[in-house]
Amino acid sequence: MKVIVNNSVYGMKVRECKKLLEIAKRQVVHGIYAIEKDGVCELKNEQYEDEVALKKAIKDYNNNGFKVYWKG
Repeated sequence: MKVIVNNSVYGMKVRECKKLLEIAKRQVVHGIYAIEKDGVCELKNEQYEDEVALKKAIKDYNNNGFKVYWKG
């Protein structure tokens, strides 16, 4: 699996990626911390102040075929 952090690409096992996602989740209070599609996971730090904006962003990513990792 490929993982994108900022502008760097790393290769890692799925298990390692899941551990990284657990760490990333702790850094986000209310927002999206990662998206995944076609074996590529990209870490994000998209913070949202309200539930409506967060849900819209999740829906937009889902409509483009991404699995969204978020914390509400």
